[in-house]
Amino acid sequence: MVVSDGAQDRLKIGLIGLLIVGLIVFPFVVNVSFIVSLMVLVAIFAIIAMGFDILAGYAGQVSLGQAAFMGLGGYSTAYLTARLGFEPILAMMAGLILTVVVAYLIGLVTLRLQRYYFPLMTLGLSIIFEVFFVSFRNITGGSSGFAGVPTFSVGGLAIEEDVHYYYFVWAIALIFLVISRLIVNSSIGRAFRALERDELAASMMGVDVTKYKMMAFLISVSYASIGGSLLAHYARFLSPEMVGLFASFNIVSIVIVGGMGTLVGAFLGGALLKALPQAFSALNDYILLINGFTVIFLLIFWPRGIVGLLTGVWTRWNVSRASSSTDQDHPLGLDSILRTARKTSGEESK
Repeated sequence: MVVSDGAQDRLKIGLIGLLIVGLIVFPFVVNVSFIVSLMVLVAIFAIIAMGFDILAGYAGQVSLGQAAFMGLGGYSTAYLTARLGFEPILAMMAGLILTVVVAYLIGLVTLRLQRYYFPLMTLGLSIIFEVFFVSFRNITGGSSGFAGVPTFSVGGLAIEEDVHYYYFVWAIALIFLVISRLIVNSSIGRAFRALERDELAASMMGVDVTKYKMMAFLISVSYASIGGSLLAHYARFLSPEMVGLFASFNIVSIVIVGGMGTLVGAFLGGALLKALPQAFSALNDYILLINGFTVIFLLIFWPRGIVGLLTGVWTRWNVSRASSSTDQDHPLGLDSILRTARKTSGEESK
């Protein structure tokens, strides 16, 4: 499901440019704390969703346990900062290393599985991790959650205001977007695309299937770990529900809605699915159902998501403009025929 033609690339660049400009002026135009807070969550989940998009949209490996690694990073950061007094940046790096090591050990077994067995295995792992987060009360706070997580600070400077955290998180999200683009446009990204199309064919072409599947998996869990840490510091709280099975499905939904294999879709899908619960706050008990119908609707009518829809409109507009220009300039075009007819008619009258 990778989108890569010229019109689509131009559209993505345009969307990124509009995104950056819009993000800079957004807090000044919409000076509402609640909306700014919502945009912080969009950025955090976009980071996590980009990691999943690299794994599923580019490498073709669907994981239903991304929230488990998000929780591993988040709880590690929370425990190290709140209980052991670590600096948030060091705690985040420690949580990242722990997450990558755990994911590597899991990947040694799960990534050998073919077809739908890998998603089923990651689904089971998500449930196991959720039980772990509930059971180990001394570390995670149990079902009541882990409270008292300090605000994120850099060099002793705490980022406490929503607006400050907004710029901080969105700067990180855009950096991850640039890194992701570099990855998917490199030789590593080409190997991922080969895996997504056909693992057997990729293997016959010399691609080390196990190596690149592991690489895509570790990249995705790294994004999830960083996102989990940022969420814990922003909310100053973390609970099993925030990093449970529903969160994993939410991450998958964000990528499907935004557009798999696009990266930018993680931001558009995140904005839509994070705005839906607020738009339908009276139906909050049915938000999972609403999200499900949204995903089904897009899969049926726009299987490439929002980015695919916008790309289709952009491509049709370019084609119609090009055909209009060709019609005017081509020797056999309508305008040319009419001009020739008028000229001939004028000569005959003379």
